[in-house]
Amino acid sequence: MDMTMSPYLKRESDMSGSHNLEIYLHLVDGFVRGKGKFRWNSRRDVALVNKGSDMLVEELRIPEFWYQLPHKGLVKNGYGRWVKPGRNPEDIPSPFSQPSKI
Repeated sequence: MDMTMSPYLKRESDMSGSHNLEIYLHLVDGFVRGKGKFRWNSRRDVALVNKGSDMLVEELRIPEFWYQLPHKGLVKNGYGRWVKPGRNPEDIPSPFSQPSKI
């Protein structure tokens, strides 16, 4: 399997990334045929690749090595996918609400 087939994987790889079961499963799930494009509607959750590695592109915003308590903030949604939970605007820190230290 060629790791460059997937648009979700980083182009630079390391030894741990090239021997990762989740990456193999991701590639098998997206594989269509020899020279074909990677299947965009694959059924396997792409976040599972970063469960024990740092091989997903940064645009996906999935934290690296997230499978540890408390999963770096990721939760399972109603579809069984690992996602970042929504936050109330009141919970998001704002530089304007912080007291000045001047």
